[in-house]
Amino acid sequence: MDNSWLISAGFGGALLVAGLWMMRSHWLAWQAQKADGENDESDIRFLRRRFRRRMQASGMMALIGLLLPIGDWVDLFRPAPGWFAAYWGLVLLLVMWLFLLAIGDMVSTRAHAAVALNRIKAQQRQLEQEALALRKRTSSGHNGSQHSGPETR
Repeated sequence: MDNSWLISAGFGGALLVAGLWMMRSHWLAWQAQKADGENDESDIRFLRRRFRRRMQASGMMALIGLLLPIGDWVDLFRPAPGWFAAYWGLVLLLVMWLFLLAIGDMVSTRAHAAVALNRIKAQQRQLEQEALALRKRTSSGHNGSQHSGPETR
């Protein structure tokens, strides 16, 4: 008897466990982010969309992990090559969708980080201008001497 299904069962089981673990991890992170009072409304919207993308990707990975050993194990496909092709075509579409979700998550995260960095740089410029104005105001209030008492030699 051929034991090649053990490889797909092991790999599929690893994908299933990893996907479920990632879903739990994303859920816990989302709960902490929702409770964090430091996030503004745009950050919450981004985090909510990121949570949905990542939960979908993790769930898809778990589903693919479940489908891999089933495809090797089920005898339904032996007499019907059309069903075999349809099944593995579906699995391939799920893998491609998972890949697109990952790319979308990377692009979205990079764009959000760029916007946040620009916001921080704008705040920095504003604070630097305020600090410069404050320095000018305090230096113009003095006559140039460093002390106010009589000079002693």
